[in-house]
Amino acid sequence: MSPLAITAEGGRFLFFIGTSMALYYDLPVFSDTYQLTLKVFELTQNFSREYKFTLGQDMKRDCITLVRSIYRANKNKANEQ
Repeated sequence: MSPLAITAEGGRFLFFIGTSMALYYDLPVFSDTYQLTLKVFELTQNFSREYKFTLGQDMKRDCITLVRSIYRANKNKANEQ
């Protein structure tokens, strides 16, 4: 099996594993994290005012941080090559 190779092309990051290629947003971890983020935003809309702006904001921020971290990790790998 070939090592993982990542390159930037047109503002998108491409992953090469062997001969297959996938964009970062096609990866299962990115997809699952994005779906989690959407679900958290949906669920926190129904929080009471007291929790919406404390716990709700923290949950939203943490989910966005996860998505951003996946993107940045892929970006850094692409820059190393």
